[in-house]
Amino acid sequence: MLLGAGGQNGNSGYPQVAALPTTNCSMRLRLALVLLWTLSSLILLFLIVALIFRQTNFPLNLGLIRTAGRTGLWLTLLPALWGLTAVCLLFIRRKLGVKLLGIYSAFWLAILLSGLPAVWNARRSFCLQSIHFCITTPWLGRLTVFALAVPFLLVALWSHREVVRPEIYHQDKQRQAYHSRAGRH
Repeated sequence: MLLGAGGQNGNSGYPQVAALPTTNCSMRLRLALVLLWTLSSLILLFLIVALIFRQTNFPLNLGLIRTAGRTGLWLTLLPALWGLTAVCLLFIRRKLGVKLLGIYSAFWLAILLSGLPAVWNARRSFCLQSIHFCITTPWLGRLTVFALAVPFLLVALWSHREVVRPEIYHQDKQRQAYHSRAGRH
């Protein structure tokens, strides 16, 4: 297909430019990256949940979250289940799944960024004794927080972009109509 401004055969006096195909390839790639990051973060959350179950006094210090013991389950298990639900809904009711995923990502982005001042002002190493992991220099801690926060920011932005796309609404309506017709037969 050629783009031109007017004329029957594209003869407009403007150079003919081939239109870039709007493929689903880039959309699928973005969705795959979103799923990869979200599933990775969910695995990490479920590992933290397992650690909380294993250690009754597990210290959970993530940004604004400062707790120890089983109380940390409220702040890890519930968001993990929220994120898992969002991923499942991406394939059933896409718009709702995208919204839930955006909220999940915005929540963890806020939590990570709220921990940035503590990491920024750190004068010594930061250790997670429960998983035997230490960050020995403050700049490495800052870099780690940014490395975790940026994908959540990107997923939240992707989610916002997907929610405002009108095609998603129509896809959900078509899927609902198909399932309602299939249920009647």
